[in-house]
Amino acid sequence: MQFIGHHQQWLFLKQIAHNHHMPHALLFSGEESLGKKKIAFQFVKMIFCQHDNQEQRPCEQCTSCLLTEKAAHPDLIFINSQPHKEIVISQMRNLRSFLSLQPIMSAERAVIINNAHCLNEESQNCFLKILEEPPKHTFFILITAFPHLLLPTIRSRCANVKFYPVGISQLKQLPFFEKVSQDLPDIGQRGQPGIIFQITASADFKEQKILLEKCAKNFLHNDRGARLLFIKEFFEKNKENFTPELSLLLETITDVLRSALRVKVREEALENIAKIAQRIKKAIELTESYRQLLQTTNVNGRLLLENLALNI
Repeated sequence: MQFIGHHQQWLFLKQIAHNHHMPHALLFSGEESLGKKKIAFQFVKMIFCQHDNQEQRPCEQCTSCLLTEKAAHPDLIFINSQPHKEIVISQMRNLRSFLSLQPIMSAERAVIINNAHCLNEESQNCFLKILEEPPKHTFFILITAFPHLLLPTIRSRCANVKFYPVGISQLKQLPFFEKVSQDLPDIGQRGQPGIIFQITASADFKEQKILLEKCAKNFLHNDRGARLLFIKEFFEKNKENFTPELSLLLETITDVLRSALRVKVREEALENIAKIAQRIKKAIELTESYRQLLQTTNVNGRLLLENLALNI
């Protein structure tokens, strides 16, 4: 098994596959970087796997498993929307063309749509028509951190598989977790193994996270004037395509705030700490709501960060 956590979700998926009670569509919902895409591919591998023993699927060695891992299986179509980019109607038309064909290597066909909330209105309506008359021998997996942005009629036609943050005890089982957490002590706060894998795979991403953690702490500790000066400098440095960097900054601010909630205090200070904790929780909710706005709308990023600086 090539993922960490989510054992109940995987058990459910194995059961529906082994019992041949496959719904036409599955909705994998939950925060980003939890491993939803990884499990979607593992599930498709299990369906496509050529191993004789059902309990040994996916075997990770047969032709079908190897092709699926690379998203190159002829009976799989993978629509991978980049963050902040719409899935457009032409991609749905290409999907219709794919669905008009018979399976080539397997008895089933699979469609994985990553960041399904990026389907624009026209694409969602087109996809809904596909779901209303689902083609035979085909199943769909929609992956999203924002299921509420999908049409209710799409959601109602999907079996929802909800994913949750992975516990710190499970994250610690990763052989490289201790090393990563030495440089980024708050890295386990969100329970996102995907972020930890990214840091391990990319030295540049690790340096970026370390720098953003320093920026987040400075942002929170400074007064409003210093925060606004930081914002001015941030947008001067990130004039083009600032959204990914800003999204990571907001995420890191939330992590630092969550870490502050875990600080141990003397009993006599509990009353004051309770008030501070409430302020921190409100700041977390505000930061997360702004990050969601940034990822799902065309909100002005600078105004958003300035508003946070004045209200956090």
